Amino acid sequence: MTELVFCESLAGALKMAKGMRPGTVQRGVRCVLHEDGACTSEEYRQVWQAPGVPGTPGQVACLALGLSMGALSGLPGLAAREAHFARCWQAYGRGLNAQAAAHESVCTARRAMDALAAEAAQTQGYVRLWLGPSPDEACGFLFACSLLAHAVCRVGVVVLGGLHPGPQGTLVQLAAGGELAPEALGAFLPQEKPLGAPQLGALSGMWAALKAEDAPLRALVNGRLVGVPEHFYDPWLLRAIPRTGSFQAAVAIGRALAAVPGVGDAVFVQRLQALLAAGALRMVQPGADGHFYGAVLAVQDEAKLRAGA
Repeated sequence: MTELVFCESLAGALKMAKGMRPGTVQRGVRCVLHEDGACTSEEYRQVWQAPGVPGTPGQVACLALGLSMGALSGLPGLAAREAHFARCWQAYGRGLNAQAAAHESVCTARRAMDALAAEAAQTQGYVRLWLGPSPDEACGFLFACSLLAHAVCRVGVVVLGGLHPGPQGTLVQLAAGGELAPEALGAFLPQEKPLGAPQLGALSGMWAALKAEDAPLRALVNGRLVGVPEHFYDPWLLRAIPRTGSFQAAVAIGRALAAVPGVGDAVFVQRLQALLAAGALRMVQPGADGHFYGAVLAVQDEAKLRAGA
């Protein structure tokens, strides 16, 4: 069996859930970040009471390619994806080897694709896809369906989305599958739906259309994945930019992320960099070690800012 996810956080949660059974005692260290910026740690012990996910952690494969952003040409080859990751991660500055990190992520994805191909070729095989509500996960799901178009194995999908019970009687609306705690995943298993050849063929066709369009971004609009221009999220980013004084790039990015749940930060980094290049913003102070998130920016030309880059 192969459990395929499209988010690294969800991969970690699912591996933990597949290694737990009711009554299992968990021990570990929890880090706490305080309002004054201090960070403390505390040991914790808890008994796993939720239903687990049958199987072993080794059955989990992660195909996290960030496909809502950047060109799709070249897929299923991954060279263009590796170059895209390296460009995005340069924003983290000299403290991160962007090329090495990009290569590691692509190697993880390649292993997932190999596991998927091996499972798909077995008549007794079983692939379960975990579809979260973010654009990246939706794109990854369609890409995986295109790889499974001629599978002879059993294929199913667990859709993670909508409202679900949270702590202390609350309701939580998911923005991405990675927001789920490990103990929450087992409750979704009864909702699994089979994907037969007709469904996989239709989903593969949707992916082929997106790939042929090859828009700069792909977004979920009214529940449908569509290609959009690079400035699609600008209205939310512009509301996060103060018009007087200076601001830290990370603050504007954080405010935009809060307004558009499920969208990755790289989208807003790219847009801020484009607005800088267009003269709409100016650099007041670069971030330490080239870390763009720490850069201090200010509005230079309001008209250019409203027009976008």
